[in-house]
Amino acid sequence: MLRGGVALGVAYSRADLHKLLRQAGIDDELIALDDDRLIDREGGGPDVWD
Repeated sequence: MLRGGVALGVAYSRADLHKLLRQAGIDDELIALDDDRLIDREGGGPDVWD
């Protein structure tokens, strides 16, 4: 995950991604893991993590 061009980390699960997004200051209510406009994935999407 990048914020301002700085890597914050890599998510390997939904929990990892939620943690990174919260650390980036994104409110839980705004997190939509299936919204491709908000999340650029490499190697799979939310269906892979289920």
